[in-house]
Amino acid sequence: MASLNRKPTSRSLFFSRNDREDWRWGDFATEPLLSPLSTSSGNKPKPNNDSIFGLWGYADDQGILLNDGRPGAQFAPKTIRRFFYRLTAPLLPQTNACIADYGDWMGTGPDLSTQIKTISPLLAQKLEEHPMITLGGGHDYGAVDGAGFIQWYQNNFSSSSLKPLIVNFDAHLDVRPWKMGLHSGTPFSWLLDHYPNDFDFVEIGTQKHCSSPHHHDWLKKKNVPIITLDFIRQVGMLPALRQIFAGTSVHQMCFISLDIDVFSQNLAPGCSQSWGAGLNYEEITSAIDWLLLNKTIHLLGIYEVSPPLDTDHKTSKLAACMMDLFIRNYWTK
Repeated sequence: MASLNRKPTSRSLFFSRNDREDWRWGDFATEPLLSPLSTSSGNKPKPNNDSIFGLWGYADDQGILLNDGRPGAQFAPKTIRRFFYRLTAPLLPQTNACIADYGDWMGTGPDLSTQIKTISPLLAQKLEEHPMITLGGGHDYGAVDGAGFIQWYQNNFSSSSLKPLIVNFDAHLDVRPWKMGLHSGTPFSWLLDHYPNDFDFVEIGTQKHCSSPHHHDWLKKKNVPIITLDFIRQVGMLPALRQIFAGTSVHQMCFISLDIDVFSQNLAPGCSQSWGAGLNYEEITSAIDWLLLNKTIHLLGIYEVSPPLDTDHKTSKLAACMMDLFIRNYWTK
């Protein structure tokens, strides 16, 4: 297995028009060092007040190959950044606000357990400083991000009666048996088995032809709500969310896991597995807006974008727009 390593983001991706009347997200990007993980109990990292968001990528699609998917997601973090940093930024509340871009974790071989053990504590540490966005890579990194999110929550809110929330937007359930081998289809079975009763979990946008009835029943036995694409088509996205989250707290910390194949193929052709059916842009944006108002989102992961399979960069641009939506609404709310 190859060793775990991280590659800094090329500053050439930090696009700027050098025009104070036309800010782009690239104008607010920085390339900070990723400090070593502190092993001293109680020695928490000092918050970086200049960095309002953190960002890193997973340039790795081994988990997709292990799940018999089509490769290409290893190229997504760089390509998504290329479009995101060109997008127009809003008028920001502070001139020193910035996005701390920590670069990409590179392909590390088929043993996902190494990534979970090594990267998730670092993610928990970064979440101490600011909300984070992660760019896959395969959805196997949903286990890495989920573990880091839960660890961060347990380190900071152990006395809270609330549990952290993970919301997975996905055509698939991604709860294949992980004991047969970790891959892009196992992130949430791994999390549910390793952190039982430690977090709330909701699946949104699943499609019948992408989801085993056995996996569906396994989640139902664990009392996991599943909002299927068919149900959303019947009642609408926002009524479905209001029904599922009725009576829950707006203070609940949330990690949104967005597998790009939840979109229909005409919107996101560049992914490991895309289908004609799927959510549209308005449904996803309204869902994220609603969650921003009704939960406290601290982590967004976007997975399975595959630039080599894309058409006119449609899928990478879509992912960039999801980043823009999240940061813009979070930053200016």
